Amino acid sequence: MFNWNVEDMKLLTMARVGEGYDKAFSCESEVSIEDKFEFVDRMQDGKLTYFYDMVKNFGEAIPSMKKDGNGKPTDYAKKAWVRKNDSKELFCRTTDSYNNYGDFNLLGCKLNLFTYHISFERTRKTFKEIVINKLFHNQLKKCKDMEYDHFYDQNETVQFLDEFKCKYSDHNIWLLEDHFDLEVKVAQNPSQKNKVVVTTCSAGYTDYKDKELSIEEIQQIDAELTKLDDLRAKIEKAEQAYEEAKLSVAEKIKSMAG
Repeated sequence: MFNWNVEDMKLLTMARVGEGYDKAFSCESEVSIEDKFEFVDRMQDGKLTYFYDMVKNFGEAIPSMKKDGNGKPTDYAKKAWVRKNDSKELFCRTTDSYNNYGDFNLLGCKLNLFTYHISFERTRKTFKEIVINKLFHNQLKKCKDMEYDHFYDQNETVQFLDEFKCKYSDHNIWLLEDHFDLEVKVAQNPSQKNKVVVTTCSAGYTDYKDKELSIEEIQQIDAELTKLDDLRAKIEKAEQAYEEAKLSVAEKIKSMAG
């Protein structure tokens, strides 16, 4: 059995392996297909077992279903079977630009009951392993997001710096003066360090100097940014009052004209 606890936050710091953007978690190669299936099913309230039960039952029902000229179940027969047997209503019952009748969506994967059954019967083991591996990977990504939410909620410094970074960017401070930059690095997991660094350079861009700010210095800047927020709110309110006043004058002039 694959065990996971959001408070352990092990996926946040776990090594990723392979190539490409969406690399695998290092644990994926160590977990059996059976345990991957059990974990996804447990995390998704039994939906995976439900899907495979439907695949199995659909296959057993095919011999008694009405066939077309090629000996295949008719579309009407397949749709009627879904309506009768999909007690949890987890399969799509419409066909449009996004879905086909019989689609089953789970963790970003779309599986169609009818086409999956055909592929499953041809290459039962290989095809099922491909699907389970993909679902397990996507479930781990979802768990990692849950770990980050837990990490964020438990870390007041991360919350403060995240808000500070947004506030600083919102006011475009770096555009006002040449030869300086402020970089805010907010920790993404327990092993990373929060850091705010000011970089200044000479007029000729030849001499660079970095200084890491203390939390007290960052709080001082944040207080000034809060003042900017207040001033902008007052400006916006004044601009609104100005526009309303102009409209009032225009209406007064119009009334004088009779």
